[in-house]
Amino acid sequence: MRVACVLFDHLPFKVEIARNPRLARYPTIIFKQSNSQCTVIDTSPDVKNVIPGMPLKEARARCKYAMLIEADMAAYENAFNCI
Repeated sequence: MRVACVLFDHLPFKVEIARNPRLARYPTIIFKQSNSQCTVIDTSPDVKNVIPGMPLKEARARCKYAMLIEADMAAYENAFNCI
């Protein structure tokens, strides 16, 4: 049996770039809101010291000038399923 592994790094960010190519010029943090808490789900590759799952408040403290985008989970799932 053959097995393959394919890594799609920063898929949410890449979906957002397809929508708005100008985002490629800016550090970007993509977050989702669950109840009253916002957490990071992805970043542009140039954002350092911010990881998925981190509270947005902490991410903003580490990367003050990043663009913030609220996640569109349905679009990311659709992109993944199309691949």
